[in-house]
Amino acid sequence: MWSNHLQEMKDVVIKRLLVAIGIVASLVVAVNATIINIPGDYDTIQEGIDHGEDGDTVLVQPDTYYENINFNGHNVVLASLFLTTGDASYISSTIIDGNQSSSVITFAGGEDSTAVVTGFTIRNGHAYSGGGIHCSNSGPTICNNAIVGNSAKGNYYDGGGGIYCLGSNPTIRNNTISGNSASPNGGGIYCRDNSSPTIAHNTISGNSVHGGGGTGARGGGIGCSHSLPWIAYNTIIGNWASYYGGGISCWYDSDCTIVNNIICRNSAVQNGGGIHCNSNSNPIISNTTISENRAGDSSGGICCHWDCSPTITNTILWGDTAANGVEISVHNGTPIVTYCDVQGGWPGEGNIDADPLFRDPHGGNFHLQDSTGCGDSLHSPCIDAGHPDSLDLSLSCFRGLETDRSDMGAYGGSNSGWALGAEGKRK
Repeated sequence: MWSNHLQEMKDVVIKRLLVAIGIVASLVVAVNATIINIPGDYDTIQEGIDHGEDGDTVLVQPDTYYENINFNGHNVVLASLFLTTGDASYISSTIIDGNQSSSVITFAGGEDSTAVVTGFTIRNGHAYSGGGIHCSNSGPTICNNAIVGNSAKGNYYDGGGGIYCLGSNPTIRNNTISGNSASPNGGGIYCRDNSSPTIAHNTISGNSVHGGGGTGARGGGIGCSHSLPWIAYNTIIGNWASYYGGGISCWYDSDCTIVNNIICRNSAVQNGGGIHCNSNSNPIISNTTISENRAGDSSGGICCHWDCSPTITNTILWGDTAANGVEISVHNGTPIVTYCDVQGGWPGEGNIDADPLFRDPHGGNFHLQDSTGCGDSLHSPCIDAGHPDSLDLSLSCFRGLETDRSDMGAYGGSNSGWALGAEGKRK
């Protein structure tokens, strides 16, 4: 049931994103009128990119391509037939395989958002940083891909099994990032040193980060160091960290913005099953559902270490487990928690301690039950319980419920784009 629900959500957002991508693609083709076909025009994807000029489209036929690709500063669109047909089956049938020899795809030549990779399975890459995709001082668009089974293993500063960002601002949207591993940072995604990626509408699942001793191991799903990522509308599920932050870890002045996410069933051997923050990182967490995460030591939900004071609003923390048995643990810092549903309670204006009454959490449905207008048997206390100054984007059984005051949790709030496919721009 859980996998079916994830697939339904993914199908919705993919269809809506296709409209936007289709418009961009048609403009590119109309203006530049150059499509390079692989293998029709060139035998390899790399040859197609090398012969392309800014604005060209490198269109790849279904097959498995054993390559390690570098965009080399070319702002081209690299796409499978998914781009032209909207048929998601081309994602699984058009494969770029790194053959365990390096990153599968590299952006390191100052590429901007018009450098696009879309519609591929990106797998079997292995590197110190960025097994699947390596971004250095670039800002490409990475959308509608399956980034799976890649690995990264390096020193204290390395990682990013699926995607690595160094001083980069990529848009990472509508991807499945799954089954990747790293040591010691960021099993799914790792961003460091002044990176500000947009990470939205992705399913980030089953990734892991390993390490020990001085290397730590942080961020099974997403790890951030000295960075300001914008993390929204993602389902972050079933990731694992051998130390900190099964779902997300933010450290060294990484003031992450975490909005409208479902963060569930992640685990950390030590602290922060859902989210871990330390070293002067003060994330903003709003309208997020944090549930069924676990940690071996402190806080199955959110753990705050070393001068960290997150601001947490309109968020549900329920059913998370840890050795210390609390949803939020504070080793050093002063979190500001308001208008949240926290199991076991938490001081702060508008906070409650009540079963949120998800519709089917075991099946992966974290929408709130609404007996008034949606025919559910029970009525969630999180409906219309958010901050009075925050509004639901619109009203339906799958977004805000009842009035326009924000619901708590992932589907409420004015930023909510789950059902509408809103782009969710930075504030």
